[in-house]
Amino acid sequence: MVDSILNILSAISDFLWGTPMTIALVGTGLYLTIKFKFRYITKIKFHFKNTYGKMFKGEGEGEGSVSGFAAACTAMANTIGVGNIGGVATAITMGGPGAIFWMWISGLLGMSTKACEIILGQRYRVKYEKSMDEYICDRSFVMKNALGFKKGAVVLAIFVFIFGPWTNAVQTESVTSSLHLAFGIPPVVSVIFIGINLFCNNSWRA
Repeated sequence: MVDSILNILSAISDFLWGTPMTIALVGTGLYLTIKFKFRYITKIKFHFKNTYGKMFKGEGEGEGSVSGFAAACTAMANTIGVGNIGGVATAITMGGPGAIFWMWISGLLGMSTKACEIILGQRYRVKYEKSMDEYICDRSFVMKNALGFKKGAVVLAIFVFIFGPWTNAVQTESVTSSLHLAFGIPPVVSVIFIGINLFCNNSWRA
């Protein structure tokens, strides 16, 4: 019984993460890139000037403003994750060096998808009641506030809450295994260091 369920789930997963998912992701990125008139390429000078060019300037005006460097670090922290640690290596191992080219293409088209995700997050964010200048947003907020689908937002939030720890576990495993293979650091030591770092970070924010 269990084997049958696993085989069915594996077949569904292989189908979804095969050609249909590739067409959906790359096709959406291509559509949005055309919709934005390739501004991510044609306005490259403007983007560099307003990101890397302002990294080491002071904080902006207004309450809750942060420096360009802090904003760049936050963006990098949210962008470079388990996909860059384990996903790239897996893709090259399975697809060979040619996989790099297709990752470039996917990244080029995926910039518009990422931009839309950020725009929606900023547009439909909600002010955190216990804070003066912090906002919260998630896919469920976008679904509720943009589409008016409250029940779907609740279901989505529950799934995010359930599967969130598993995502963190995958990221932690990628870090610990990489450190163990590269430098021989025992995974237990890496996990303890990561735990202390998260505890100190959350204590500082509190």
